Amino acid sequence: MSMGPTEFLERLDHLLKATDETAELSSITQLPEFYSGSVPWAEQKRKLFDLPRTALMLELEEVKSDQVDRTATFLSGPFFTSKEFPWPHSGEYSWEPIIQIDLARAYITELPDIGSGLLQVWKCNPSDFDSYETRYVPAEAVSTENITPIPDKLLCHPETTHARRAKSGEAPWTTTALLAVEEEEVVSIHDELESYLASLADDWEGPELLVKEADRLRDACADLSVVDGDYFLGNYYPRGYDASLDLLLAQISDQHFYWGDDGKGILLLPDRGDLSSAEFVWFS
Repeated sequence: MSMGPTEFLERLDHLLKATDETAELSSITQLPEFYSGSVPWAEQKRKLFDLPRTALMLELEEVKSDQVDRTATFLSGPFFTSKEFPWPHSGEYSWEPIIQIDLARAYITELPDIGSGLLQVWKCNPSDFDSYETRYVPAEAVSTENITPIPDKLLCHPETTHARRAKSGEAPWTTTALLAVEEEEVVSIHDELESYLASLADDWEGPELLVKEADRLRDACADLSVVDGDYFLGNYYPRGYDASLDLLLAQISDQHFYWGDDGKGILLLPDRGDLSSAEFVWFS
């Protein structure tokens, strides 16, 4: 029988607690050394596993701009703009819209409230792949009555944009947007977790019940692993950034976006509730 995400997490938490308790007993063979280096494995384990392990996997669909609520959550389209918050430019360059999040409607029961208003990510310079800005638009400034038209002649450089649908001389975010058409709650499991469970199942001479439970959870890992995909909220596989940070979006190279070979664009909120601390990074 397959194991669902909720059951898996409950059993995993119980196993991790039980192995910690047995490791303190002199009569039990010590847990296998999983990490080498100066940081003890027990500390590494708590850092990795005492984290939210849920996220929303997004299925994206390209839709026409006139069908998009410009105050909603979507990617690579005509974001909300007004006289107070115009479409950004840097000299001759118009900025590329990456992601806009309606914070009030982003709330889910598994995570704390992250506020209201819009959080936008823009690529500032078409030739600079490390040039991004986040912009917060307060809820009181967001109104459909204040929306300004999409500017004419927005620039697009297909060889430097992240949008795969970009074509020469055409800025696709003026005519279409990427909208999340389906959301599914999933478990975000680290690669290290399956390896650790395997080390318990194969190399540990601990209590038989715990060893067998580690083996069962190791087998369940493959079905629940969601290392690849597009995620919204929650926590994500800790590669390239501090694993303790909160995830607002992880955009993986796919049919819609290109972030380099096996690359990822990640929007983080390091201090929950402090919208000014939101940071966008990408790596391949």
